Amino acid sequence: MLIALFGGLSGAIYPICVAHTNDFIERSQVVSVSGSMLLLWSVGATIGPLVASPLMDAFGPSALFWLAAAFSAALASFVVYRRRMRAGRPVPEQSPFVPEAAITPEASPLDPRAERRRDVIG
Repeated sequence: MLIALFGGLSGAIYPICVAHTNDFIERSQVVSVSGSMLLLWSVGATIGPLVASPLMDAFGPSALFWLAAAFSAALASFVVYRRRMRAGRPVPEQSPFVPEAAITPEASPLDPRAERRRDVIG
């Protein structure tokens, strides 16, 4: 039960970071910023196991969760710090949320929401 909760909550970190970042960048920066964020996420995904393995050898399997808690606390502290340094972008200046279904380009014209998405996106 706790493992499922941990996995579900930790899986939401990256999409929330992407959404928040996209509120503060210009449209011309989307590709470069997305690439940078993906690279940083990948570096973290590489470093995490390299740090966790020796800790788990020394302190047992529970060290993995203590390490995740430490990283989560550090991330939460950084978020609180950043929120105090800069206020969120006002809602009228934010881009509208456009839900995208994971469908093929051939099926896209069959989606009744497709025309509405083209108006918002393009």
